[in-house]
Amino acid sequence: MNRIYVATATTILLAHNSIAFVSPRHNHYVKTDITIEPTTSFSFTPSSVQPSLNKNRFCGLSHQTFFRSKNRIQRCATSQSTQLEPPSSIKTEVGDDTISPNTLTLESDQTPPQPLQPQPPLREGVAKTLDGRLICASQCAYNLTQPYFQSAGYRPKTVAKRISRGSNSVLIGMTHDGITIAFRGKQTSNPLDWIQNAALFLTPVGDRTGFKGKMHASFYRSTKSLWKPLKEVLMDMLKISKEEGWKQDVYFTGHSKGGAMASVAALLMKRDGDFPDPAYVCTFGSAKVGDSEFRDYFNKKISQTSYEAHLDIVPFLPPSASTMGNMNDDLSEIINGLLWSEKSSNKKNNYKWDYQTVGKRKFINEFAKISDEDVTRELDSRRIRDIEKGTGLSLADFRAAHCSSCTDDGCYGYYFKAVGENSCVVCGDNDYP
Repeated sequence: MNRIYVATATTILLAHNSIAFVSPRHNHYVKTDITIEPTTSFSFTPSSVQPSLNKNRFCGLSHQTFFRSKNRIQRCATSQSTQLEPPSSIKTEVGDDTISPNTLTLESDQTPPQPLQPQPPLREGVAKTLDGRLICASQCAYNLTQPYFQSAGYRPKTVAKRISRGSNSVLIGMTHDGITIAFRGKQTSNPLDWIQNAALFLTPVGDRTGFKGKMHASFYRSTKSLWKPLKEVLMDMLKISKEEGWKQDVYFTGHSKGGAMASVAALLMKRDGDFPDPAYVCTFGSAKVGDSEFRDYFNKKISQTSYEAHLDIVPFLPPSASTMGNMNDDLSEIINGLLWSEKSSNKKNNYKWDYQTVGKRKFINEFAKISDEDVTRELDSRRIRDIEKGTGLSLADFRAAHCSSCTDDGCYGYYFKAVGENSCVVCGDNDYP
């Protein structure tokens, strides 16, 4: 049995690989139990981490030390951001990426928010806002490292679960807020390698799902492949939470492809009679899930915030017609080369793109601040211009802008700096671009 120990001043993480059988066709699941126990121990064997764009390092908080090497720069986890509450349902015009926070619809199937119950104070090192805790959880879906694990607010003396099938993976745990479900994004050197044949993947799924509009079939299948074991774990955690008198709200989060899967999973939960409605979805640099009809359907059902950062092109993809129209020839050629395979490229000239963003869009500007400006077509056009100028259309810059962890070599850190403000402090100078 493999054990992975990660120690902080208040928690020790033990990961037990309870099931480890995977066929070459990925017909079986891998389940990992993560037992969270309080401890005062500071000694641990560092875990082997999966590849990522930047090196996630452990953190020093005054006398508390989390380290791998004495020669490495350390990070601190002290969360103090001020974040908006989850949004109400949003109504938009068909075919338009724009979502105005001032146009709220009354035609919504979302469950009205329940009165808040008294909650215990946050433990030291836990992010101070809901969105801050969710971005930390989305990072834990990649790697269980600091400062993200401590800041996500997982409850001591509970067991979190990781479920994986092929390249798809989800982390479920009981937290200060209720139950948080975090989907992992793609773990490749190219953040855009998933978009090929996006036109062919946009298909009606109403007969199978009851959803309206067209969805990216690959995102749906990826999420559905994890749904059965995820549902079993979620039912167990809801039962435990009820018995312990803890909050039973369910939150979904994810970065990149993981954000798209979080949106799909929230809809699956919404239609499942065994569960309460999902409380909230929060995504970071998420790919688009479906067309304009699907977006309108989704926004009546689910409360979601979709964060998009300066110079990050992934939230524009797969594209809408307006997105493709805003690109210059060089960027358009790059994106078309990714969107179409050699066999399907003869269709690109006559195809009208209609992928749309779901939820309430929040833009993170070049200063790593959440903009007060509404996300409009004009803003999107300026962002495309900035991408063309600011990235040099290089893969390294695309990756750095899309990265959602702490700022580091190869990661601009816009998402984490903006949403988890002061959650990730580098002990040294590290300016944002």
